[in-house]
Amino acid sequence: MSEQPNYFNQVDLSRLTEEYPIGPAFLQRFEAISRDELRAVQEGRFASLLRRAWGVPFYQRHWGAEGLEPGDIKGLDDIAKLPMFDKSDIMASIEAHPPFGDFHGMETYPGGQRPPVIVHATSGTTGRPQVLLYGPRSREIQNLLVARTYLLQGLRPDDVVQSVYGHGMVNGGHYIREAVVHWTNTIFLPAGTGIETRSVQQVGLMQDFGVTVLVGFADYIKRLADVAREEGLEPGRDIKIRMISGHMGREDNLAGAARRSMIGTASAIPAPSPARDRTRPGCTSGRTPNIWRSAISTPGRWWRTGSLAIWSIPACSRTISIPSSASTPTM
Repeated sequence: MSEQPNYFNQVDLSRLTEEYPIGPAFLQRFEAISRDELRAVQEGRFASLLRRAWGVPFYQRHWGAEGLEPGDIKGLDDIAKLPMFDKSDIMASIEAHPPFGDFHGMETYPGGQRPPVIVHATSGTTGRPQVLLYGPRSREIQNLLVARTYLLQGLRPDDVVQSVYGHGMVNGGHYIREAVVHWTNTIFLPAGTGIETRSVQQVGLMQDFGVTVLVGFADYIKRLADVAREEGLEPGRDIKIRMISGHMGREDNLAGAARRSMIGTASAIPAPSPARDRTRPGCTSGRTPNIWRSAISTPGRWWRTGSLAIWSIPACSRTISIPSSASTPTM
């Protein structure tokens, strides 16, 4: 390869949008797709992940320890044969092969030809931070899926989005910004948390730029509504937020409070977390929307708070050992 590898020449965006359509193209392709057609898409992508995984030391070791060999898993019907792994296995990989572990496949590329790697980490609130690695293709799939959710929620070209997700080493605000900037034509304000941009300034940005959409954690959005009132601004009159999207965590009642405090009208609040959607089958019950199904399985549950729709990703302690395209730089 004569061309210097970089983020922009390592992913074919035209092909990506053919595989993962967005906006009207997504609806045209998937709103009437048959169960058999959808299954064929899932089977093809599952097979691709398996082929890639068998070339990665972590999965060779983890699956081999259970007596599995390439070819033993024929398709999704065999998924239960794959052993589970959890964060402790990832951290053990990192300890044995610092600083990145051996679960990513970076070493499988010829010298100098590895795609760029985007490095993030967990917050480390429960111990040593876990490294998170993304390649250009996996990163843009993640971004596209988040943007797909926002657009289906009702995001419009004339909206102004203010993100109050944090930055730093955590993925948080980074992939939200990339999702909106890369895959929509909406104006985006990367305000960050109250540590990065003081809450009073956050409220000022909403008024000055005519912010119509807020994305972030419900507890902080509710706090911003209180700050607005302290500054003599009434949400819904002086700050006309029409849509809120964010993560609820375990405080599901905060969703209704955030909505009532900031806009006072109905708005859908999904939690767009493709990187967390590798959860154990059966860890929760409920319907799974087709928004994600063409790409990754997303167990979850719908809660209703009046006319407020909340999508919450459950916290499950175990993970199926399949390399997600949202966390592996090689996919």
